[in-house]
Amino acid sequence: YVRGWEASLQEYVTDDFMSRWPKNSFEPGISGLHVGDELYATPFGSNGAIFPLLTNVELLDKYGIDGPPKTWSEFEDAGAKISTDSKGKVRGFYPVVHYMLAAMQATAGPDLMASGGDIKQGGTAINLKTGRSEAASEQMVSLAKLLQRMSKNDSLIRGWEGEQAQLDPAFWKALAQERVAMAIGSNWHYREILRLRKDLPLSIDPVPVPDDGRKGYQTKAFVFLPYWHISAKSKKKKQAWKLLDLMGTPEHVLAWYKISKRNPPAFPLAEFEEFTDKWDKRMLEVKKDTMRFAPNATMKSIDAAAVQAEMQSKAPTPTVVEMFAEALSKPTSYDYEAKAAAYDEQNDKTIAEVIKKAEDDDKKVSADTFKFPDWDPLENYAPEGVTVPTWS
Repeated sequence: YVRGWEASLQEYVTDDFMSRWPKNSFEPGISGLHVGDELYATPFGSNGAIFPLLTNVELLDKYGIDGPPKTWSEFEDAGAKISTDSKGKVRGFYPVVHYMLAAMQATAGPDLMASGGDIKQGGTAINLKTGRSEAASEQMVSLAKLLQRMSKNDSLIRGWEGEQAQLDPAFWKALAQERVAMAIGSNWHYREILRLRKDLPLSIDPVPVPDDGRKGYQTKAFVFLPYWHISAKSKKKKQAWKLLDLMGTPEHVLAWYKISKRNPPAFPLAEFEEFTDKWDKRMLEVKKDTMRFAPNATMKSIDAAAVQAEMQSKAPTPTVVEMFAEALSKPTSYDYEAKAAAYDEQNDKTIAEVIKKAEDDDKKVSADTFKFPDWDPLENYAPEGVTVPTWS
């Protein structure tokens, strides 16, 4: 849209098309498909990749642990017990840093990754309640200290630090081969792990929360992933819309779901009950337990997305993910809190400079565009007058 590549779909979309989805799914403020009040895309899948705890429950039972850990202290204790009692043959946890950070920090306060950015780069840890960089916030420092303790007591699988070891297939294999008991991955990884070993006693669960209780959730700002578009240069937009209309039918989405088994589809999973196995059902349960809608600056200004992208591109280095990786690999010598405080100081300056430049360029943004002081991280957020749909 920003580059003028996409055509508005507003004149083509029909009431029949919109009625295929549950109520409120196409609200402009939260659909993920609109620019202002104009529709610019149709969906391929629902939004919101979650990062669950993946656990070999038989290994937990073998070493005297009663089910997947629910709190940070249970998580720490389980990791240490498995590693110690197995004499190092099995390690407690495989830290894929970007998934682990995205999932666990969100349980301890407002999701600091909700401001956007590539999750593998860790976003920029901006608190959307204040608009400030908070890599050194209490929730982040507490998490870093927890993981450093787990690193010191040998709960982490050996060799996790390598570049190849941080790619998805490495931890899939470690779980399948029972070299590790727990990992945090993405919502579709369980299928890849089970392809490697069909009989693996795998459990999919919410990630552990702080001992004093949950303070936030993993988040999404929009219902859908925008996928199908019509080129602004197309000379056959009406014909193109007929294709998009077909791809937005339950029959097409069902066919895609049956082939790919990538959860979740762009319709309520209940629509496909006969094709839904126990793993999809469990993933949907975990998603409902661990994800909420968060605010997004594009709810206030069309220009916000480009400004946020510039904030991400100009953020300090090392990134938050890189700082966490360093903290885990050097648990006794790396002072995460001090490094993160320096990061925040520099990042707050960068944020202010990017916003000032945008204002000077007559963009419709200000510092307040990126602040949502009324956001309760324990509840779904929506623009005034909008009700979020519960199915997605």
